[in-house]
Amino acid sequence: MSLDEVDRANLLAEREREASIAAVQSLTTIKGRATCVDCDEPIEPARRKANPAAVRCIACQRDLEVKR
Repeated sequence: MSLDEVDRANLLAEREREASIAAVQSLTTIKGRATCVDCDEPIEPARRKANPAAVRCIACQRDLEVKR
């Protein structure tokens, strides 16, 4: 049995939706770091507790946001 255009479009949409969901889920499970990716100094424990996915110390994160 062959798929018509509507069935193929629905299948493609479902695959894209599943891929998007998987991408978002992987972002929410990213683990942070103990040291900053920019200055290599330790990330403060309070920051790591507040944002377990942090990869920058608060000073470097602030600098990055100011530059944007």
